[in-house]
Amino acid sequence: MLKVIQVLLLFIFISMLIGCLIMKALKEKQASFFKSILCGSIVMMALFEVLFIPMTILGQTLSRLTQIWTILVGLIALVSALVSKKLILELIKTAFLEIKKINVFDGIVLFFVVIQMVICYKYIFTHANDAYYVGMASTTLTTDQLLSYSPYTGASITWSSYKAHLIASLPAYWAMLAKIFGVTGAFMCHSIVPVVYIPLAYVLYREIGMLLFKKERNHVSLFILMICIGNFFIGNHYDTSYEMLTTSVWQGGTFLYNIALPGIFYFEFKFLKKGQNVLDLVMAGMMFIIGVMSVPKSGIVLSSLTVILLGFSFLVERMLTKRKRIDAGINI
Repeated sequence: MLKVIQVLLLFIFISMLIGCLIMKALKEKQASFFKSILCGSIVMMALFEVLFIPMTILGQTLSRLTQIWTILVGLIALVSALVSKKLILELIKTAFLEIKKINVFDGIVLFFVVIQMVICYKYIFTHANDAYYVGMASTTLTTDQLLSYSPYTGASITWSSYKAHLIASLPAYWAMLAKIFGVTGAFMCHSIVPVVYIPLAYVLYREIGMLLFKKERNHVSLFILMICIGNFFIGNHYDTSYEMLTTSVWQGGTFLYNIALPGIFYFEFKFLKKGQNVLDLVMAGMMFIIGVMSVPKSGIVLSSLTVILLGFSFLVERMLTKRKRIDAGINI
């Protein structure tokens, strides 16, 4: 448990530093400590995916990839610490202010989120996909090779025979974090990932709620509460759903449906709705990359569909609005 707490605090600190640069570039009117952590974690994952593909093709080791990724992340965090001092202090202050504003709905949500984290930490769920995601993370960590051994048999493979998995680097990301924090691949997936990424999922849902309900606090809290309750009963069986946030967030399907696709929706919706900052579109692109790295093939398909359908919906809405204004004799 102490190791989990140490990893969590370090992850929050680094993510917050990197997220400060994003928050500063987004020029948010109200800085958010928790959103900065979300943005920082998105940048770190997207950066890993961009590095993973060429380094796997070039036959580089996990150690080399870890070194390069760590140096780049460290440099970004250092730059952020130097140029965003005031914002960092402001974000820390807002964290305490946000805690003071917790209402009854927020308290219930926090209680349920903690229960979900405890369930994942205390009880080991081994669905069929664990053979790939946990197996590949453990194999990559143990052998120090990228996509070189089958997680099912341990036999030597080449990346060209696993082309569909070349871009789905999520297990390797868990392996890299396990290497950095000095834990096993299985411990990283089953004990650390849920404690880190379940709360991050709800930070993302909160941001979506604030965007949809125009920051009506009670409406946002109720929106998150409904999602939270649903997570206890939806996808609790492997044969019926991939949703499973409560039991297997380390698996690609769960990560895709719970974090990547909602993230694409949030940043694209924000860009299309407000159209004020191109960086929102860049962040949507990063979430698309994370969607691709989550699951082979279907990650590309579902991420693309999310982008296309949301964009098409806004196009139709604007066409209908324009037609109504013309019919009403309003000059546009």
